[in-house]
Amino acid sequence: QPANANAIREQLGSAYEQFDEAQRSCHVQMLQSIKKPEDVAFQVQLRSNNHWVITVCTSDCLGALSTISGLLAAYHFDIVSARIYTLEFPPSEEKIGASSRPLQPRHSRRPRFARAAPPRRRILDIFEVRALRGVAQDGWQQFETDLSSLMAMLVKGEQNAALNQVIERFSEAVENAYNYG
Repeated sequence: QPANANAIREQLGSAYEQFDEAQRSCHVQMLQSIKKPEDVAFQVQLRSNNHWVITVCTSDCLGALSTISGLLAAYHFDIVSARIYTLEFPPSEEKIGASSRPLQPRHSRRPRFARAAPPRRRILDIFEVRALRGVAQDGWQQFETDLSSLMAMLVKGEQNAALNQVIERFSEAVENAYNYG
């Protein structure tokens, strides 16, 4: 069953009432776009001069929240507030890797590759952040690219490697901010 505003509202209860219809529609679209475990849906909106609202949807996996928040810090954002939600969706009706053809003997030793199932647990994380520095024109695109790369590592079970990359980026950001070296 695809994500819809009613399914989200059922899971989140009154917490979801704070969002207007346009926001709910956006959340549904973002959640529906998560087809593979490594997919990331990202939206950013300027709230005021240096305040932004960042919405991230992806699969729920170990280290996701710390990776997102660590990357925000590495990009010189102060998290003002965060609304963190985890949603569970029923398995897809279609059988993964099923074919309409009848099964026939295999003569090849090559493995068959089934399409990955959409993740059942997904996150909807909404951060209000304050930019501690100006945001470069392509800064959000680079942030999204970095986040996608790190989330792909997490879903593969490479939490330590992802954490090390976040720490490295944060360390570089601090070093550049204080002109060390």
